[in-house]
Amino acid sequence: MNRGRKGEQPIAFVSANDGAVLEEKTLQRFVKGRLADYKVPRQVVLLPALPRNATGKILKTRLRELAVAE
Repeated sequence: MNRGRKGEQPIAFVSANDGAVLEEKTLQRFVKGRLADYKVPRQVVLLPALPRNATGKILKTRLRELAVAE
């Protein structure tokens, strides 16, 4: 995840809606035309569902752990 530190690269964690098909290259082309180069994710991780807590908020700490494991 990019926090502005040197050497870090942004990673996108993506979960598709039911019935939708996602491809990493298609997602990268989509965001490349909309974001500055340094914000375009170098890696896209497709997940069946984003990790959430009991109230439905996305668990960013869990995503950071997944990023380190990648």
